[in-house]
Formats: sequence, C-alpha cells, structure tokens
Amino acid sequence: MTKYTWRASYASSQESNYVWYYPKARVMGNLDSGKRVISVTVGYSLCNSDGSRYSSPTKTSNATSSGSSWVAGSEEFLRVSDNVTAPSDC
Repeated sequence: MTKYTWRASYASSQESNYVWYYPKARVMGNLDSGKRVISVTVGYSLCNSDGSRYSSPTKTSNATSSGSSWVAGSEEFLRVSDNVTAPSDC
C-alpha cells in the first residue's frame, strides 16, 4: 500500500494481484505546515501499449467550513482495473 498523509488527511492506493487498484482519499480540514488541507483527489493513470496515457475518473474529498471550524470530507474510493501490459516509460 502507498499512503501520503498531511497530518490527519490522506490519499492512499492499494494494489491487488497487479490488476486492481483501490485509491482512496479523506480530507480532515486540518493544518499541515501552516496550510489548511481542504481537498484531496485520487485517481489512477497508466501507459497503454501504444504509448498513450489512460487516466481513470477521479474522486475528491472536500472539507467544509462551518464558520468557526472545519468539517471533514467523506472518504472517497475508486476501483480501477489495469489490464494493460505496457512499458512503464511512456
């Protein structure tokens, strides 16, 4: 599993059998290095055998302001199939 975090907010991706990828994201509206994290987007892209690039749809978790505080966004999920055998250098 690959995971990127900004304190409590995160984006991650898990791979299953080199075929399925499960990216997910959740934003908490927290501060990280003095900046407020209010949106996290995940998706998946790959190189096709002809050298073109495929990009999956994306999902975004957005925090909202209630005026005096921030409300965490929902956890967003994708399921993406990678059924292409392609060079990794496109």
